[in-house]
Amino acid sequence: MFSRLILVMAVSLMGWRPSERLTPAPTETEKFLREILVDLVSRGIPDYHVPEKGPILIQREMSEDRLILSDRALPTNDAMKFKLIRWSSADKQAFLTRHEVRYFFIADVKVSVSEASLVAGGDFETGNRTTIKLCCCSAIFRYRRNDGHWVFVDTQTYQCS
Repeated sequence: MFSRLILVMAVSLMGWRPSERLTPAPTETEKFLREILVDLVSRGIPDYHVPEKGPILIQREMSEDRLILSDRALPTNDAMKFKLIRWSSADKQAFLTRHEVRYFFIADVKVSVSEASLVAGGDFETGNRTTIKLCCCSAIFRYRRNDGHWVFVDTQTYQCS
């Protein structure tokens, strides 16, 4: 999480956009996310609250992994609507509306034949270019393959900054 704090500071101070020079997330990563995102949000993501209105926003950039998600990672679910948002779009929207834009990030996705894990945590943009955020907890979520489907195993607190 320390590297995420450094990334936020660099973005805030230098204007660097984390979506630059990222490669598309592997198909297996996006398939895994598409299957487990509803379950993940239902279980609760640290520092993230499901909005009463509007879609559930997920950061498109997996900056620490140097990957970028596509819409293929999003489930189609009538009860929950998901939308990917670029960090720069969240920042711009917060700046223009003067309201925080809340989303969650996904990082360190590992998928094997029988086990998978990821780190997820809430984040937000204030639109205030001089603010350095010292926030945000995340957790490790583990899943295992059972009868062709991913089944939740456990959650471990990862880190709070």
